[in-house]
Amino acid sequence: MRIQGSIIFAHQLGLLLPCTLAGPLIRASQFRYHNQTSSILSPRSGLSVDYGIYRTPRSFQIEKWNPDNFTYTITEEEYRSFDDDNRILKQFEGCGDGMRKHIIQGFIDARTLLGDPVDQPKDFAIDWRTPSAVEYLGGASRTKKYRGLVSSNLGRANMYLNEKIDGGFIPIKCTDPLQLCGHKGVYAYVPLWEKARPGERDYMNFCRSWGWVPTLDTQLEEPTLKHETDVDEWMNTGNVFLHEMMHLVKVASAPKELLRIDPSNKVLQIIDVQMAFPRDPSRVQPGLGK
Repeated sequence: MRIQGSIIFAHQLGLLLPCTLAGPLIRASQFRYHNQTSSILSPRSGLSVDYGIYRTPRSFQIEKWNPDNFTYTITEEEYRSFDDDNRILKQFEGCGDGMRKHIIQGFIDARTLLGDPVDQPKDFAIDWRTPSAVEYLGGASRTKKYRGLVSSNLGRANMYLNEKIDGGFIPIKCTDPLQLCGHKGVYAYVPLWEKARPGERDYMNFCRSWGWVPTLDTQLEEPTLKHETDVDEWMNTGNVFLHEMMHLVKVASAPKELLRIDPSNKVLQIIDVQMAFPRDPSRVQPGLGK
């Protein structure tokens, strides 16, 4: 379990780093990803950058999962009392009971991934020296300058998930106001701040396909050999939920270098980047790092 948890957390950092470090990574010509040499494409070249979309990793086979067999850690009593007890997630506009439960489970799984509660964002500690972190993210030469920002972003997310911060609630929608859910592999999104109307900038929308994303416990209970060789296979409700939180301006921010490639992004909203593999130009992963 410790090894699996380490891999999943490294995966989540891997999802967060490319978008948090969008500026420096795009200026860099190449970097390592899944033991392949990868290059960065323009962050304004695809739909996935215009909105905080979570797309299925190319290698992930969502159809293998049966939602009827997912493992939920939320009890029926916790589910029924969630609206009264929770101060962070509100509204659940257009969400049926099944979707609502799966979203709440994602909230709980994201909290599990981030570990014990912290009192201040700066208190969130990451051991960048673990084998999984170094292998997946790279050494200090690539990450040292931005470690404080990444830790602070995750620390604020930790405080939101543990309801220890007074930053307002997160509106939840299942109504697809931007009509993006029809795109293949899209499970959730956050609107782009600069294009959204005031009052409609900080919600998280979950598509019907979100109900097919396996829960964290389901992934841990059914690891396969492919899980050990392809980190994308660990995708679960926890890291998708946490990924979307990183697009919320009140939770996280990108480095100022982002303005060099996205000058209109004055609020430093974390955006997604697009990656291509030189060995296979047709293999593009839009929105990696969302």
